Amino acid sequence: MSKIKKIRITTPATTANLGPGFDFLGLALTQYNVFEFEESERDEEIGFDCVGNNMVKKCFKKIARKYGHSDIKVKISMIENGIPVARGLGSSASAIVAGCVAANYFLGNTINDADLIDEMIKFEGHPDNVLPCYKGGMVSTISNTSDYFKHNVNKDLVFNVLIPSYKVRTEDARRVLPKEYALSDVTFNASRAMLLSKAFETGDIGLIKKVTEDKIHEPYRKQFIREWDDVENAIKDCDAKLNISGSGPTMLLISNNNSNESIINRIKGLNLQLEIHSLKVSDVGCVVKEI
Repeated sequence: MSKIKKIRITTPATTANLGPGFDFLGLALTQYNVFEFEESERDEEIGFDCVGNNMVKKCFKKIARKYGHSDIKVKISMIENGIPVARGLGSSASAIVAGCVAANYFLGNTINDADLIDEMIKFEGHPDNVLPCYKGGMVSTISNTSDYFKHNVNKDLVFNVLIPSYKVRTEDARRVLPKEYALSDVTFNASRAMLLSKAFETGDIGLIKKVTEDKIHEPYRKQFIREWDDVENAIKDCDAKLNISGSGPTMLLISNNNSNESIINRIKGLNLQLEIHSLKVSDVGCVVKEI
């Protein structure tokens, strides 16, 4: 009798855009979801808040059906829920990556990497979260392709996520964006995006503050983040940069090891209703372990 297949999949949180990297740049962070997948006589979901809208199962089943094995039944368990839902930290990317990778495992890892990435991007609609979640590190992508590039990130950098208690729907965050942009705004972003990789590799906070400026999405999305002005004013004279994580409402505060503690204490002194985590880059993306 063959051994029942059972695996544990760990996926990192992600932060997308990093200012001007709208829809093509993302970064994996040291905060994780953990799932278990086990062969079963019937489909079962354990530990999910919204079982009827379980993206993990949807992706697993669609990949299994597409590649010719619609009869696979599986018990999916949420073991650790470290990525808050609808807060701009890649919760949907985590679910998509876990479901796709698990399906490929149960299919004998027969889907090649480029095709699997294509499937993930189709589920998400854009690559900026799924690629770093899958591959780890800081990843830039070429639009409408599965091509990507991993960038070096200085180990001294700290990526603080400031998480409000409320949610922002991605649909609403996209709805407020203009249909057209001034050429000067596009040039502004492009010139900064060109230097992002160098800035994060060196860890130069002064340069990071300049190159993570944005005119494409943040000016329009700040309206959804009630604490933005208070936090931005509190750190304006610090060696730190504030950006929107993905579509929000989580704020990403980039600092370094030397100044981070004092900056976070300043934020805590505002007495805002924020959950704060000081994180590092997760160089490892999705991890599969047989159990």
